Amino acid sequence: NQVDPGTQTYYWDNLEQVSLAPAAPSLPITFEGGQLPVFGDFNGSLTQVIGNPDPTGVNTSANVAENTVPANAAFAGVNFPVSVIDLTTDKGFTLNVWSPGANTPVLLKLESTTGLPQEREVSLTTTGAWEEITFDFSSLGAETFDSVTLFMNFNMTDPAAQIYYWDSLTQVSLAPAAPS
Repeated sequence: NQVDPGTQTYYWDNLEQVSLAPAAPSLPITFEGGQLPVFGDFNGSLTQVIGNPDPTGVNTSANVAENTVPANAAFAGVNFPVSVIDLTTDKGFTLNVWSPGANTPVLLKLESTTGLPQEREVSLTTTGAWEEITFDFSSLGAETFDSVTLFMNFNMTDPAAQIYYWDSLTQVSLAPAAPS
């Protein structure tokens, strides 16, 4: 290290702040290549991508999200950022879910850094098989959201840990089909 006793002049330009985080994935959320969501599990939930343990019925994809809900946890879930979800036109969401038991409530919560969160709950009807469920947000106006939270077995307390699988979170139109 040398110290220059003379005055030094330095020039700089174009200083900008950049994010080192990967861009949020856009819907649909699948696990077949492409960008994966960054899971933010809470209240003991654990979500990871695995090979589909039951590639039958409505979900024959190779990979799915496995969500473990710990024992006695009524509000364990997973949040992940997504690119902007715009409800101007398409106001529904479908999700493939595999549950160890029927009558399991699944809550989909849409969140935004600028507005109020919105949520819808649907109960599963099958046991040990893939089921496609639909969440209806048609009562909302042209709102936008930038993250999704999923709760499996929402607001229920089980004495043992439960494992759920989910895949293919897709934004869809809820418009009735045209008559043929």
